[in-house]
Amino acid sequence: MDLLEQIADRLVDAEVPPVPERFEAGVRRKLHPRLLASHVVEFAVFAMATGLWHMATALVAAVQYTLVGSWPAANGWMAGQPSIPADGDDRGPAAGGPDGRQE
Repeated sequence: MDLLEQIADRLVDAEVPPVPERFEAGVRRKLHPRLLASHVVEFAVFAMATGLWHMATALVAAVQYTLVGSWPAANGWMAGQPSIPADGDDRGPAAGGPDGRQE
């Protein structure tokens, strides 16, 4: 008989005391307000900040497009965001666009 079977046999015969009557009330009183507070802080700090950053990025790009006539460069402060070439050819390199050289 291996160690896990011995432990399982001991647990089968073990007496488990009943849950105290006021246990759930204590959990609700202590844990629930803390969980709510942590969710509110997490949303206010992280989710709102991320949403505002993405909204600001989109608004700045729209203002730049309005004033200059081109989208921000992909290697600028908006790195990782898709950009449209200034010459209007939006096919991209895979479809034989400006850098695709499939002519």
